[in-house]
Amino acid sequence: MSGSSASRRPTLKQAKGKTIMGHVAEPIVPHWLLTGLCWLLGLELVLFAPLKFYPRGIGSWPSYLVKFRNWGFPPWFSFVVGAGEIAGGILLLLPSRRFLGAVIVIIILVGAMVTHQINHDKLSDSISAPTHLLLAVVIALSVWPADWRDPLTYTTLQPGHHPAIVSAIGPVGSPHRPSILARPVIDRSTAVTAD
Repeated sequence: MSGSSASRRPTLKQAKGKTIMGHVAEPIVPHWLLTGLCWLLGLELVLFAPLKFYPRGIGSWPSYLVKFRNWGFPPWFSFVVGAGEIAGGILLLLPSRRFLGAVIVIIILVGAMVTHQINHDKLSDSISAPTHLLLAVVIALSVWPADWRDPLTYTTLQPGHHPAIVSAIGPVGSPHRPSILARPVIDRSTAVTAD
């Protein structure tokens, strides 16, 4: 019995070129859902952030210049926040830069939540920030890079590669760096069963 099971086990030579235990991460959020969340949040930011540059209010809403002055910020700060939202929205649309976009959006939204709480704004004015913050945190955790330098380097995605998988194994040509959120995938095609 031990002789027959020993003959079934792959030797190092037989296992060469095959993955017995891979460390490629399965995404925490399905790829289609992650892409949809990134496009939803990214397009919303890109389309609505330019209102922070508009000097007049829309309908009965005051302009963001007036809102920022009422919150205690200089009016020009709305331009900084608007530019950050546009940059974060564009980065969320780029698969290899989604983590940077999510971090920018998280920083802006934490500031928005604190501002709304300090100024005791109505729920209708302050519900958007925590909702978008939750989406940005889910996106950031789903595409968390294995190395802090990965989002800052230029990488190209190969066709069919998911950004979370690329960040889990590192950029093309880099040594293997498993992600802290990676779950190991076991290749059961080479598994040996004991009789």
